[in-house]
Amino acid sequence: MLDDIFATGEHLQRLCRLARRSPYPDYFADAAELETLATHLYDHAPLLVPGLLQTREYTRALSLATAPLMPEDVIQKHVQARQERQRLLKNSEVPRLWTVLHEPVLRTAFGGPEVAARQLRHIPEPGRSRRIVVQVLPFTAAAQGFMNGMARIMKFAEGPSMVYEEGAHRGNLIDDPALVGQYQTSYDLIRAAALSPTASLEMLESAAEDYGRS
Repeated sequence: MLDDIFATGEHLQRLCRLARRSPYPDYFADAAELETLATHLYDHAPLLVPGLLQTREYTRALSLATAPLMPEDVIQKHVQARQERQRLLKNSEVPRLWTVLHEPVLRTAFGGPEVAARQLRHIPEPGRSRRIVVQVLPFTAAAQGFMNGMARIMKFAEGPSMVYEEGAHRGNLIDDPALVGQYQTSYDLIRAAALSPTASLEMLESAAEDYGRS
């Protein structure tokens, strides 16, 4: 609209694209920026380990599973971008992270048994931090709480909470207060049904040992 008003052709559009240049897919770029501003992150992970808790090898295996014909240099960029995101949990007091993993996350061996075992052993490292809570929702309790797909609730010191939900090759930011409230209620039910943080870490370590025996 501004290009039309000021008769600047597509100059402002080009500047906007340059300003928004991001190492992340377009559908995730805004969510990646928002997570750096959040005070609290609440992750719901039904199938995959969330990006902030992934090992380098796990991220690479996911990239190959998602796009097996992806050029190697693009894969490396994806892996590096995700590793750089994880500085968020190492270099500051916020955000606080609460993650609920469904048991299928533990039983799906992306990259093979060795990569899966290392990934599961990696999760308790940040999980033992006081600012990070990890819970596992076991198969036996899955019917007690339900959310359809990966979702993250983001809370901020100023401004309303938001939800980011993601599927294969797409993502969506939700800011409608009523819908965000519904996500929060569903998340509360899920983490209430999940194992305690201590029991969850024990289950992660047990699953990692199972991969070592396979």
